Amino acid sequence: MRESVRKTWGVFRMIDGVEVMPIFIVGRVENMEIMRRIDVESEKYKDILAISDIDSYRNNTLKLFGAIDYAANPNQCSSPDFTFLVDDDYLVHIPNLVKFAKTKQKEELVYEGFVFDTSPFRLKIHKHSISLNEYPFSRYPPYVSAGAVFLTSETIARFRNSIRKLKMFPFDDVFTGILAKTVNVAATHNENFIFWCRRVSQKEWDDGVIAVHGYARKDLEYEYSQLNGFE
Repeated sequence: MRESVRKTWGVFRMIDGVEVMPIFIVGRVENMEIMRRIDVESEKYKDILAISDIDSYRNNTLKLFGAIDYAANPNQCSSPDFTFLVDDDYLVHIPNLVKFAKTKQKEELVYEGFVFDTSPFRLKIHKHSISLNEYPFSRYPPYVSAGAVFLTSETIARFRNSIRKLKMFPFDDVFTGILAKTVNVAATHNENFIFWCRRVSQKEWDDGVIAVHGYARKDLEYEYSQLNGFE
């Protein structure tokens, strides 16, 4: 997936005076051969942020910690004005993302994407099951789907100051919603961040769609090659 992202939207570039720098966040796996290959990949591309925790679905919140820490204090470069947290199965229109970012000020409190307002699942067989001990309330605060989250540097700073004061929660998007509510940052819904997997027309991209969920490897590369205006 990282290779496909690099072949498409996920490369360093300058667009309209804005530097865009993709960073891949990777956790640890127990297979030493895979870890060796990740080390080689990291050395080759210089775009991997490795954390020491096991890379698993319920450890995504720990990867969020790494992302927030790095965005607040990156190595060997200045802190970004804006941070876009995005899963590797998204197709991202970087020019539209830059255009959108230019409508914001880094000093604003912005936490934006596809917003959900849901209740916890209590069935143990469900992937997103959560017990009453883990979360005793009947509803989650509004939260942006973790697949595509836009943040300003002011939001990053506020999140970083409080992120380790909260009880750990296994779902990073819900955790971020709880964090945002705690530090008084509203979740803003934006229809140009498309969570549901579907085909997006060229006209929709032209009209400002920023990111679309549901593209894996060759699907990502093929769709990218068929569309105009991504460069």
